[in-house]
Amino acid sequence: FTCRRCRYAKCVAVGMDSACVPTARNFRMPVKTIKKSSSKPASKLPVAEAKQTPTVLLDMIAKEYKSLETTAMRNDEKVMIEAS
Repeated sequence: FTCRRCRYAKCVAVGMDSACVPTARNFRMPVKTIKKSSSKPASKLPVAEAKQTPTVLLDMIAKEYKSLETTAMRNDEKVMIEAS
């Protein structure tokens, strides 16, 4: 678990708008909706084909999970460096 300060620093580092953080005054502030851009690139994940075995699919999932885990660790390290 991380402390409030560290969680806040991580959120701001990944682009959170600090004005959206509730305070005693604006605790019931309306939530802003974010419009999705139609210009986002298509997913880089391969589409599962019917002939693929469960083992192949599990291997693909494991590979993507490792990639996400590595990215998350890099982001955590970056935030910790910036927060100190």
